[in-house]
Order: sequence, then C-alpha cells, then structure tokens
Amino acid sequence: LIAEDRYQTLPNQQIQIAFRDANRRVVAEQTHRTNDYGSFSGTFTAPKNGLLGAMSIEVIAGGPGYAHFSVEEYKRPKFQVALEPPENAPKLEDDVTLSGKATAYTGAAIGGATVKWRVERGVQAPRWCWWWTPPPTKAIAHGTSTTEADGSFSIHFIATPDKNAPRENEPVFTYTTYVDITDTTGETRSTSANTRAAYTALQAELSTDDWQTAGSPVEISINTRSLDGAPQPASVKLMVYRLQQPESVQRKTLDHNRYRPWHVQQESPEYDPTNPATWENGSTVSRKRIKIDSSGSASFETKLPAGAYRVELESEDRFGNAVTAGHTFSVQNPDQKKLPLKVPNFLGAPEGALEPGDSLEALWGTGYGEGRAYIEIERAGETLESYWTSGEATQKRIQFPITESHRGGLTLRTTFVRENRAYIETKRIEVAWTNKQLQVSWERFRSKLKPGHTETWTATTPGPDAQFTAAEMAAALYDASLDQYRPHHWPQRIGSFRHEYSHLNSQFANTQQSFNHFSSRWENNFRGS
Repeated sequence: LIAEDRYQTLPNQQIQIAFRDANRRVVAEQTHRTNDYGSFSGTFTAPKNGLLGAMSIEVIAGGPGYAHFSVEEYKRPKFQVALEPPENAPKLEDDVTLSGKATAYTGAAIGGATVKWRVERGVQAPRWCWWWTPPPTKAIAHGTSTTEADGSFSIHFIATPDKNAPRENEPVFTYTTYVDITDTTGETRSTSANTRAAYTALQAELSTDDWQTAGSPVEISINTRSLDGAPQPASVKLMVYRLQQPESVQRKTLDHNRYRPWHVQQESPEYDPTNPATWENGSTVSRKRIKIDSSGSASFETKLPAGAYRVELESEDRFGNAVTAGHTFSVQNPDQKKLPLKVPNFLGAPEGALEPGDSLEALWGTGYGEGRAYIEIERAGETLESYWTSGEATQKRIQFPITESHRGGLTLRTTFVRENRAYIETKRIEVAWTNKQLQVSWERFRSKLKPGHTETWTATTPGPDAQFTAAEMAAALYDASLDQYRPHHWPQRIGSFRHEYSHLNSQFANTQQSFNHFSSRWENNFRGS
C-alpha cells in the first residue's frame, strides 16, 4: 500500500500485456502470471511489415506498466572514434593538438583509415554581456590524414581569435572539431569535440558546505580548471575575511521594476543590508598559500567562531593572466540563543540524507532583537509537529527524531512575520529508502590450467544490513555498438517509492480591493425591481 509506505511484490497475479506498433495499434497480446518474486517474462516478435519507429509493450490488465523501444533497420557499426581534449589549456594564437583513436568494438586498432577533419570557431559572450551579439561561426581549418597502425591520429590547428570580438567583453572562443574516419571497407564513423580558449586560460572556484558550525573546522574546497573543465595545477593565495555587518537589521526593498545588468552587479555590487554577499570585507582572519597539483582540487580547513565570512582567491594562469574567485558563507553556533547575523530571517540544516535513528537538526533565527517563528514538520501532507518559538530567543534549534515511518522524506517549514513582511522558508528533509537497496558485486573466475575454459561470473547481493538476501536477477548481454545508433540506459532503480513533496503553498501579501459605487439612478432602478 503506497499510502501507508508498505511496499511488496505481487506474487501469483495474472497480467495481460499488449504489443503496440508505431501507430499505437495492438499487434499481439499475451497473458502471464507472476512468480514468487512478482515478475514474469515472455517474448514478442516485432512486425516484419508496416511503419518502423517507436513501439511499446504495455500492461492492459493487472496493474500499470509499460516499456518503450525502437524497431529500426540499421547497419551495425564495426568501429568507434574517440577524440581527446588537449592536455594543457590552449592559448589564443598558439597551436592546439588533439589526439584521437579509431578502434573496433573487439578492441582491435583501425589502422590505415582515412581521416578528414575541419574546425569551426564560435564566439560565446559571458552572461553579463547581454547587449553584445557575438560574430557568427566560421570555419578556420581543415585537413586530411591517415590513422597509424595503432589506430591513433592527431589534429593540429591555430586557436586564432575573432578580432571582431572586443577583448574587454571577455569573449570565449569555442573551436568545434569534426572528424570523419573511413576504413578500408568504406565504413565511415564520425565524432566531434569542443575546445575552448579565452584571454584567460584558467578558472577557479571556491565552495563550502552550506551548514557550518563553530564546533567544527570549515573546509574550503578549491577547484582549478581549464575552460574545457580539465583539471589544472596552480599556485593560489587564499584570504578569509570577517564581513562588516550592518548596524541594524533592515528588510529588503521590494523594487521589482529596477534592473541592474549582471556584469554591473558583479563589478560593483549594490549594497543590500539583507544579503551577506554584498557586505564589505572586514578584518582578515586567515591567509594561506596552497599548491594545487594536477588533480585541480585541494582543500583548506580553518576554525571560525559564529559569524559571516568571505574567502577570496588570487592566482595566475600559465600565461601570467590574473585569476580571482570568491565565496561568501556563514558559521552558526546552535547552542546560542541569539542569531549572530544581521539578517531578517535565517533557516539552515545539514545536507545529506537521514536514516531512522538519526535526528533532524536545523536552525532558525532572526537578527532582530526579538521575533517568533511558527515551525511545522509534515509528512505527505500530514502535520507531525508544529509550535511557536519564544520571542526572547532569536535563534531556535529544531530537533526531530527520525523513524522508519519517515522514509521518503519530511518537509520543514518556518513562517516569520516582521514589519509587514513574511519570511516563509521550506526545506525538504531527505530520508532515503536504503532498506530497499541491494548491493550487487561481481566475482570473476577463469581457470589458468584449462586454456579456452569457460569464464564464470558470480553475482553477490547483500542486503542493507550486510545480510545475504535471496533475490531474482534479470541479466542482459548488450551490444555497445548500438549506442552509435541510439544510446541505451539500463534502469538503475525502481522509482515507485514515495518521495516527500509538499502541496501546501503559503502566501502573505497586501492586495488591492475594488469597491463598486452605483449612482442614485441605478440604485433606484435596483430598488424598483
């Protein structure tokens, strides 16, 4: 019963299924009965005549269910082509080298094949440059070659920028390489790859978890990538600042008609007393130089008291161009009675799924001197707990025990009203269906004493509590070459289990009311009638 979160298979149940062609007409029907695991199997023969295309097998009696697939005529490809991005971030006006390889699906190399390639240059504008229309795509290079004995080949071209794209607009040039390879039998396979270059060849990103507490060190993650997303080594300088908070809490201005372009906000952020991302840097609380290796990832830990902070990064790409990044975050102390942030409303909770036996931990607060919030915890539309916080404590630690009945998730909602402004926050609390997951591991055995002996594969399926569970398994041998025609995705899990979704919509607003006025003539006519 889904409504009660009681899930089970349906053994010994009669099922009627139908095969529908591309015109949705039923071409065949079958009746089956499920086994002890609630499953059944059968075969249909695809129609030899008629329209090809998308077809389906559907359950027409015994419960909902369907599967869509394609029936097509095609020639099975014999080999595939892979094109690798450059190892180092390319520089404008420099030579770019791409490496590729043609291999059969058996693993054999395709040597002596003809390679034809061309490169087209496109120009992308950054998000903030909304007024500028980039130049059109243009072909800048082409050529032919032959694959080596091991199936490899290489492509060289110059990453020339478009001079019609002003440098101050920070354009990103995309070089799309198209490759067609024809083997000795005349079969042609194709692929393409994008290579990006700009006047700055390195991009950096800083991040932290949203939930940070004063009792644990703050882990700052650093990622350095090329414009194509490939990891890049770098030497960076990190500085952590305490932010200068406003003297008093202010409510946010509701000016929906005022528009500031994105780049203006980035270069000169408009001060918003309710948004810590616009607060100015205060005192420096930590600084560190970090060497990032070829993985392009590193981390830095620092212990901070409750408050608002910003971490900034300074570095250079391999051509000497300056690279910067920044990230704003806050640290909370759930044991305090006062919120240390000068913001009207705050709601935070740790990320990740909870398990039965855990406790929901969240924190609500306001920077005002006093304020009461209404806390609600619900599941599937049913309120499990609701209460008002005390007005004296402007920070409330929210705790709620998680049990088996909460699988599928909960909804946490807080409502706070101050100065005729409502702050309504909703968080979905994930409680995973880990008790419904089986872990599948494979063991492989081949006897070295018997050449040509059959290889044995053994599947092991331990349950959630590491107990081995009897299970029924459906296995399929799949021809990967079919992905060249249409990609296939094997289903990973059954999506029938309930996931929390709140249907409530809280609103708080002043609305305009109209009052009709009738003239005396209309009023007299109304009374006379």
